[in-house]
Amino acid sequence: GGLHQIADDFVKDTAFLPPRAAWWLHCVRLRGCERVLEYGTGCGSNVMHCAQMEGAVEWYGTDASKEQVDANNAQAAKNGIAAKFIHEDSPVKFDSVAVLDVLEHTAFPMQLLDKVEKFLLPGGIVTVVVPKGPWSLMTKNDVGPALVGNHVNVSSVEDLVLMAQQRGRVLGAQALPGPVSFDVNSSACVTYEPFPK
Repeated sequence: GGLHQIADDFVKDTAFLPPRAAWWLHCVRLRGCERVLEYGTGCGSNVMHCAQMEGAVEWYGTDASKEQVDANNAQAAKNGIAAKFIHEDSPVKFDSVAVLDVLEHTAFPMQLLDKVEKFLLPGGIVTVVVPKGPWSLMTKNDVGPALVGNHVNVSSVEDLVLMAQQRGRVLGAQALPGPVSFDVNSSACVTYEPFPK
């Protein structure tokens, strides 16, 4: 047993998840979170997969698109998945908010994290995952050439940690492999507890 067995069991248990969702699930489990949100959930696949694995947690997603939120709710209901999708103006608060592959699409990541942190309960945590690369979320605030698709920013784990340290207490950081074979970049991720506001 011990920690090695826990880690081995977790890796086997989450093998079908994209690594970024597995990292978030790991953080949710370690903190004993009861209600969690993915900000910028898109099609909601991370939320729906995690909801199937961890039924004791309330899984939510939000997206800027009202149509996407409605489609995600319909998909979850159709498949009997206990996941809920809400609009960005919802007053609901959460123990954990994940921002998985969202910050690389904005030139202003700190302002986006301000919005994300408004969803947190006191003592809640934020998990951020971005493609790993040579640019820094801390210094690249223009819409320059992107390495992949419409990515404005990619970051190293070290730069992501520096950004999180400005916002709160870092709880964990990790480089992860790309989630699927066609991904160009691996991921950098960090989980932090924001400073009290």
